Amino acid sequence: MRMLGFAEAIDDALDQVMATDLKVVVFGEDVHAPRANLFVRFGERRVRPALISEAAFVGAAVGAAMAGLRPVVEVMIVDFIGVAIDALLNHAAKLEAFSGGKWKAPMVVRAPCGGGYGDGGQHEQSLWGWHIFWGWLLSSPQILPMLAG
Repeated sequence: MRMLGFAEAIDDALDQVMATDLKVVVFGEDVHAPRANLFVRFGERRVRPALISEAAFVGAAVGAAMAGLRPVVEVMIVDFIGVAIDALLNHAAKLEAFSGGKWKAPMVVRAPCGGGYGDGGQHEQSLWGWHIFWGWLLSSPQILPMLAG
């Protein structure tokens, strides 16, 4: 049995889904570094580094999802989700209901939380309690088998 850490398990799950679904794209801050293997295999059209503007790239993911892509957005730290909350809460989560079912924005937003790595008070919080909104499905995997499920 192959032993994987969390980062490797995420890469493995993304690799599998990207190989079978050409609509899956990954983007976020410096995503080409932690997803180097995916960047090499799938290229910059499907693994897109974004500038440090969570509101911009999460908003772009909502538009990409509406256009038929399946974005996986990587926000560097959960603390930064607050910057993108308008795109998530007021657009992605409510789009289907507000459009009478005509539009959807299926996407995955991944953001590590919790800390313990010495980044201080603004980078080590567990803010998932904020993210329980209508229209969202929240998953917080604690063990490897939960990552890809």
